[in-house]
Amino acid sequence: MEQCVLVLIANTSVEEPLFDWLLDYSDEMVFSSEVVDCHGIEHTALSLREQVTGRQPKLRVELQVPLAEARALCTALGRAFPAAGIRYWITPVIEVGHLGGAGAGTGSEPAPAGG
Repeated sequence: MEQCVLVLIANTSVEEPLFDWLLDYSDEMVFSSEVVDCHGIEHTALSLREQVTGRQPKLRVELQVPLAEARALCTALGRAFPAAGIRYWITPVIEVGHLGGAGAGTGSEPAPAGG
């Protein structure tokens, strides 16, 4: 099962509906989120303040999921939020592990992302 990271970039106005949707999609899904500054956005889509600063706040959500699930999630998100303009990209996960805690200092190696 090939693991990947699915990154979603969305308008901050969809934050709560998107979180609710993701939590309803799967009880086992864990994701992180943060508000980030996006640059290079068409000026007509920016407020006057955003035009002056050259950036627009966006919501960035990251999920580590199997590749097939990431693709299914993107399809389902497109149906659930057709007008939201959510951008995404998918990147492979090379390695997964935990730092500190159980197994720390035992010489154990992190698990490969695919297994």
